[in-house]
Amino acid sequence: MGAFPALDTPLVEVDDTITIQKALDILFENRILSFPVYDKKIDDYVGFFDVSDAFSVIMGVNKLKKRMPSSKLRDQVLDVHGVKVDLSKSTTGDGLDLPISIFLLEDSESRNSRRAPWKPVKSTDSWDKVVKILAEKVEPPYSPTRRVPVVDSTGKVVNIISQSKIVSRLYKEYLIDANMVPRTFLKTPRTDKLGIRNMISLKDSSTLGQAFDLLCVKKLSVLPVVDAGGCPVGVISTKDLWFYKKLRSLDPKGEDPQNWSVMEYIKKAEETAAASDAKRSHCVTAGLDTPLSTFITLLATKHTHRIMVVDDEKRLVGVVSVADVCRCLDTDKFSVK
Repeated sequence: MGAFPALDTPLVEVDDTITIQKALDILFENRILSFPVYDKKIDDYVGFFDVSDAFSVIMGVNKLKKRMPSSKLRDQVLDVHGVKVDLSKSTTGDGLDLPISIFLLEDSESRNSRRAPWKPVKSTDSWDKVVKILAEKVEPPYSPTRRVPVVDSTGKVVNIISQSKIVSRLYKEYLIDANMVPRTFLKTPRTDKLGIRNMISLKDSSTLGQAFDLLCVKKLSVLPVVDAGGCPVGVISTKDLWFYKKLRSLDPKGEDPQNWSVMEYIKKAEETAAASDAKRSHCVTAGLDTPLSTFITLLATKHTHRIMVVDDEKRLVGVVSVADVCRCLDTDKFSVK
């Protein structure tokens, strides 16, 4: 597949002294999920700041507000992915004015147990090395790597290769330009159990608040929403934090959207997305006889990170994600060149 591709958008990196709120604003403005953080004191990168970090702080404080008066919030310490967020040091009381460095001061072992592990490769390294990192399965409390920073000879980050970039590259090189589909790409959920797994899902009668709580507790990026028959009808993800805050700002004195049913929220979030030209995660499904090549095509063309697998009755039975594609490549020793 050749050298690492050029960046399609400007690389965003920040100083570790900015606040969580400022970091969240930058993520939203650039429509990205994370960025590298640089510590000028040591003249080096200290890791990724991920939207899930801010998400967990906001949801953690919201949960505390329901249990105690605001006057007691400042005595609390939140545990966010193993990082202690001391609200007594927050002037605003919500923790969002604290510097993002609180997430990045631990040793590398602690950082790699978080939602966005930092595992850089050199610009001279191979695609296969990147795929192996992105395909690695880990056990809690560790988190899988979803993006890999590429550094040049001086240690500067010059690119970020995500699981989605691997999928997009495969789609272009092997499913558009190639004359033959590799055998690896013929796997299906029915014959090879591709993507078949027990899924954590949410009933369509649940509230947005319940969805957000489950995302935090289970350290998930997305939750499929299912109807009474177990058929997927939507998804809630950490990206929805942006739409939630947007809807809240449009009517700050109205009912908190966290009290809405997830289906009511999804409808209004879709309207907001259309009006603001923002992209929201959609529920894309595929059946048991869908080959991996089609999953790759859907992942690349629908610009999504996962495809929900449904059985012959359209019930949710699994998911094929960009991570699954990377693992298939690694397991089958499919060389990415």
